[in-house]
Formats: sequence, C-alpha cells, structure tokens
Amino acid sequence: MKYRKLKTLWAAIKNQTGYNEAQVEHALDLEQGTIKKEIKNVVPDQALMQIMKIVYTYPWMLKVADRSYDPKFATKEMLKQAVDIIVETCP
Repeated sequence: MKYRKLKTLWAAIKNQTGYNEAQVEHALDLEQGTIKKEIKNVVPDQALMQIMKIVYTYPWMLKVADRSYDPKFATKEMLKQAVDIIVETCP
C-alpha cells in the first residue's frame, strides 16, 4: 500500500496496532508530540515517513522497539510472525 500523507499512514498504523501516539513515540524514542506536529506539516519529515512505512509493513517492530531492540526478543517475534503467516496461508 502506498501512503503519501503521514496522516493516512498514521491512521492505518493506529488501526493495525492499537498503539496510540504516545506509545509509538516512546517505543521509537521520538520526542513527545512529534507525530501530531508532523501530521500538521504540509511536508512531513521524510525520515519519520520512512520509519512509519516500516512500522506499517512490520507492525511487530513496535514490540521490538518497546523492548529496547533486544536481539533475542526480535528473533522470537520475527519467527512468531513468520509462523503466523505460514499458518494463515496454508489450507
């Protein structure tokens, strides 16, 4: 899915993950109010847009970020997501 506006991308992430702005900002070590401020900008920060695209594509990355990018947790979460996808796609 292609998102050109941060507001649209943020709405999709919020619906997909259930995280609010404060939770995402905390997990990603963003300054408080960053998302709200950037949504209002006509041209949002491109680095934030790229981070949000990654989070939209891999929503489990927020859990990994929340755990301070612990490699063991990240590996377990990635494998869990892979298994879930395999189970969903197999008849």
